[in-house]
Parts: sequence; structure tokens; C-alpha cells
Amino acid sequence: MKNNNVKMNEIKNKLGVEKLNELSEMLNKVGIFNLPATNEVTKKYGILLECSCCGELYCLKSYNYNELMSVNLKEEVYNLMINEEMILH
Repeated sequence: MKNNNVKMNEIKNKLGVEKLNELSEMLNKVGIFNLPATNEVTKKYGILLECSCCGELYCLKSYNYNELMSVNLKEEVYNLMINEEMILH
């Protein structure tokens, strides 16, 4: 039974990473150059941007697995484009 849970978690993580990478690629296409990131401990997925002033990375948006799976990618790209313009890091 434990092996099934481990395999299911691995599958969920792989699906999350794939969807995050797809979102990242779509953002790159509209000029928001980013770095997709995952946190194994907190099980979070995030989109990181580099500050143009200081070069530090900051998180534009983070998701848990369920949030990421329910995101409409086209709508999310639009929303992140608006957020990215408003955020001053």
C-alpha cells in the first residue's frame, strides 16, 4: 500500500511540474522571462522572476498542486502579465 502512495505522489508531482513548465513557456512567449520552481518540502510550485534592478529572484506567483491543476493557462498568463506590470520589486 505504501508503494502505491509513493507512486501516486510521484505521478502528481510530475504532472504538476509539467503544467508549471507549460505555464512558464507561455509566459516566455509573451516576454515574461521566468524560472519555474518547485519546493519538495512544501509541495509548492512557483514562477520566479529576476529583479531588473538588483538581480535577485522573487516569486511572482506560487501554487499548491490543486490550484495549479485547476488553472486555465491562457487566463493565468493574462493575469500574471497584469500582476507583473504592477509589482515593483
